[in-house]
Parts: sequence; C-alpha cells; structure tokens
Amino acid sequence: MKKRLYLIVFVMLSFTINVHALSYNSSELKNRKECEKFELAKANSDGSITKVSCFNDYAMAKDKMNTDEDKTLIILERDNDITKVIDAKYALLYLDKGDKLTYLYTSNSCKTELTYMDNYSGYGATDAAFIEMNYNNHSVKAKIAGAVGWLKKGTYEIIPAPWVKSWSYYKVTDNGLYHYYSKNIENTGYSQSNRLIDDKPSFMENGNYRSYDGIYFYSDIYTMIDDYRENKHDLAVNKDNPYYNYYQYLPHRSKTNYDIEDFDSYIRNVLNFKGSLYGKFLTNNNSVMYGTSEYYLNAEKLYGANALSIFSLARHESANGRSYISYNKNNLFGHNAVDGAAYSSATGYLDARSSIYTHGYGYINYGYAKVSDWRYNGSHFGNKNTGMNVQYASDVYWGEKAASYYYSFDKENGLLDKDYYQLIISEYTNVNVRVAPKTSSKSAYTIKKVGLPFIVVDEVHGETVAGSDIWYKIQSDSNITDTGSLISTSKNDWAKYNWTGYLYVHSSFFKKINEGKKTNDKYNSPASINKDINEYEITTYANTSKYIPEVGIVENDIDFYYTMNLTNKKGTIKKNSYVVILEKAVTDNDLNYLVITDYSTNQKAWINGKDVRLIKKDLVSFRS
Repeated sequence: MKKRLYLIVFVMLSFTINVHALSYNSSELKNRKECEKFELAKANSDGSITKVSCFNDYAMAKDKMNTDEDKTLIILERDNDITKVIDAKYALLYLDKGDKLTYLYTSNSCKTELTYMDNYSGYGATDAAFIEMNYNNHSVKAKIAGAVGWLKKGTYEIIPAPWVKSWSYYKVTDNGLYHYYSKNIENTGYSQSNRLIDDKPSFMENGNYRSYDGIYFYSDIYTMIDDYRENKHDLAVNKDNPYYNYYQYLPHRSKTNYDIEDFDSYIRNVLNFKGSLYGKFLTNNNSVMYGTSEYYLNAEKLYGANALSIFSLARHESANGRSYISYNKNNLFGHNAVDGAAYSSATGYLDARSSIYTHGYGYINYGYAKVSDWRYNGSHFGNKNTGMNVQYASDVYWGEKAASYYYSFDKENGLLDKDYYQLIISEYTNVNVRVAPKTSSKSAYTIKKVGLPFIVVDEVHGETVAGSDIWYKIQSDSNITDTGSLISTSKNDWAKYNWTGYLYVHSSFFKKINEGKKTNDKYNSPASINKDINEYEITTYANTSKYIPEVGIVENDIDFYYTMNLTNKKGTIKKNSYVVILEKAVTDNDLNYLVITDYSTNQKAWINGKDVRLIKKDLVSFRS
C-alpha cells in the first residue's frame, strides 16, 4: 500500500492525522501507531480518523472525551501491536459473531447471565446501543430488545456513530409500523429485512425512528443514547405516550375471539395449504399445520394458552409447518431445539396435536406462565427484557416476530382481538398478588419484575393504599383455584387451567398500557368467551409416550367435514372405506371422529362415528 504524506497543522493544542479506517477490523486501523497507548480522536463520516491528543491513562482520555462537546470523539488503544476503538462518545455495537450464542450479563463483572442471544445476521439482531465502557475487563453496557446488560470483551465491536451506515430502525407509514433489521451497520445499502408488526400508531408521524426497546422512539442516535445513559425517556418523540405492541404484550392467559372455522379458513385460504405432510416430503401447498385447527382451541380451553398466540408461534417456529423439525418430528414449536444442535436435540412427537397440547400444558400452563417456574418473566411473547423471549429463544426479536403473525391473522379477519382486553404492566418489583383487595389478605405469589403485563377483568374498591382504594382484579398467570390456591399437577394428570382464577393487585403499582374494549361498560374477561369447542370432551394421547390408533370401516356413505362441529360438508367417504381414528370428540348425543380419509393422500377430516365399525386390523396390514 502506498503511503500518503500529510501536512501537520498545530491548532489549539490539537493536530490531525487522517487515516482511512473503513471498518473496525481494517488493516489501517489495526496498524495505526499515532499514540503509544491511548489516542483521543475524531471519527469522520468518510471512515477516516483525525487525531486529537495522546494519553498514557484511559481515565484521562475518557474524562477529556466526556467534557468535550464533540459528538464524534472516540478513544483508541494500542495493545499488543494492534489498535482498536475501545470507547466512543456515541456509538452502536456490532454483535454478529456468526451463528453462536452471546450472553448479556447483569453487571460489568459478567458473572450472572441476564439472557442469551444469537446475533447472527440471519436473525436480524446484529446491533445494539452502546451505553458505557468498563475498562477493567473491557466489558460494555448495551441495550437491545428492551434489555440492558453487559457484554464480555470479544463479543462486540464498537462502531462510532459517524461510521454507522445501515441502521436498524422502525418505519412508520400509512400502511403500518415496520421494523427494519440491519445485517451490517457499517455497510451502506446492505440488504435489510423488515417485518410489519402493527397498524400505524395514532400518535406517530410517518418517518424513520431509532429504538432498542420498541417502546420509546427517537429521531436520532444521539438523543437516544443520552436517554439510555440516564435511564430515562425524556428525549423520545413519544415520551408521554409509550407504545406497547398489543400482540407482543398480550398474556397467554387470554382467549382469542376466533373459532375453529376461522383458523381452518386461514390455513386453507390465506396460507393456501391444501393437505398435510404425512407421507410426503415438502410438496407444494402442504403443511404439518394443515388440519390442526381444533388442537389450538383445545389447548386454549384446557390449558389456558391463547389459541391464536400458540398458532402464531407455531407458524414462526416451524416455517408454517414446513421445517424439517416439524415435518420429521411433528414438533411445531422448536421444543428443545437448542442452539448448535437444533435438529438432533429437538423433541419428537407422535403427531402435531401432541406437540400442540404439550406446548399448551407443559410450556405454558406449567412452564412460562407459572410464576414460580425459573423461566417465568411474564406469560406474553415479550422481548429480551420481559416475557417468554427472555428464556425461550436466542433470537432477540423472537417475541416481536411471533406477535407479528398474530397481528397478520387478526388484521386479515377484522381485528377482533386487538385491544379486546385491558392490559396493565407492573411498575415496581416484589408486588404481592392477593386473593382479596386488601393488604391483609393472602398473597398467592409475588411479581418480582417491572414490565410484566396482566389482563384486568374488573376494577374494584378495596383497602386504600397510597391515597387510592382502586384495585385491579386480574387474570392469574399461575394456575389457581377460585380461592387463590395453586393447583398442583403430575406427569400422568395434566391439570386444566382454571379460567375463573382471579387475583387482586393495587392500582398504584401498575399502569394501563392500552385502551381496552368494553362490553356493556365492563372489561372483557377471557372466561366470558365461549366457543363450540367447549361443548366437546376431547380424548387425546398427547401425554403418553405411544399409542395405537384405532381402525374402522365405514358401513354407509358418510359425509366428512373440516371441523369437529360437523358444519359445512366437504365431501363423502364411500361405504366400506377404511379410516384411521386419530381423535375422538364426545358430546351428549354423538361421538365424532377425526380420521384419515384416504391413506394414499393422508387427508384428515371429521365424521360422525355412528356409521363407523371399529375393527382389529392393524396399521401395517391396513396400509398394504
């Protein structure tokens, strides 16, 4: 490389030497030798560096940088014959180290994990806000997806604000709110993926905004980082009107307004799936999710897991039921698909319904929605600060992505669910959740974290606290009796969620985050939503290690349907046809079967069982 001659000018005790340093790992930057130890310099927008002064002590360089109003200042360290940016007045952090885990810690000692992340560009979380540098171990304080924590040396690169070329940002248009994920913040025009996450917020103008929590938005990086360093939001464009994505903060302890036929129509007509994947290999218009509508509603009814929430998560985790894990293992939720060995470690299920019921019971009812469970951070999708996303997935924006599928379904069907419930979030730690609206009543459990959402089913008058006698009657996350006692369960006895399990919290410890809809001037309650699914008693084998499906023969021509309530006839199964019975639904008068109607195509449908005679023929001979 040819060397360039620079004119050195002494101005106000400063002098400039420009070096072309286009990226954090460029040879020009690594080989820079302007100072023996620490260099205070300006990071220019063209990638060059202008020297300001040299220091032998980091603290002195830091103090000079902090007291100077120049927003472009950076500190470089020469160590082991390599020069590197170790601090900056304003910067972002570039986190993409490939498809592997990075940990966010609670303090600069980097000993206690706050959460874990995979910042690979394929997931879209390559950047974070840079807040603070700890020189003792070169850990840095960062904010990403709502979480504030510390990163170890070697897991990040500091990119001064003038060098950031491709932002992660939120875009507001008349069509809605989009989140754009940058793959490499140093490269101009680097391709970005984006996701529509909500309608246009009424209080936001069209334009691009910076945010690393998706709640408060900023017009530029400088005001954003200033607020982050003070742990405030005074400089946000919506400082008095925080945005909480309803679908992202909706607790799983809710019910959707949609029924089986809505789910079935969406799978068939919007997702355009025309058959299952049983016996096939990723053929067009086929999905493991085909014919699974009933299971989501069953899981909601039985185990307290919002049907559309788990349907949306299944779409996200299984690539709409077409991933190898879903196809080969009937696993729609990535259960146990650990980073680095996702396929081999993923749980295998007998069929898709077992995956759905297990998710509803084991992962929601007695998992992520159980307050005493180690994974509990609220029963909502959330982000890396609160919600399932903290412990469920390394993808930083997993909660936002799952919520976007809920939004797309709801928007397609008239937004029946949006703001249906009144949501509140905790503003304090260690808040007692009581069985009655008074401080002397028993505490069922304690809310230990700020930012956890709950559904308000009523506002009642109770004991006066902090000058107010208003208490919120809330839907309990943990499964409790009507008297507030925790409901136990066992491996062989899957306890159902009690939809009338209510508890009380005082209003002074919470704030409302939306304007919930009301019916007859009363807050909507999940328990008040009744669907046809509630008329059926379902026989399932989800909690057994294996089962042998029954085989029947159709004794007369019989109509078949796509939903268990046997409405909207779809075809006829001919007399003497064989059917494999996958599930039974019992009503007071009838026994309905979910069956495979044609073994060559493996299409599933519901029929009335009155004209089906059970036989002892096994599946091997049946198939032949």
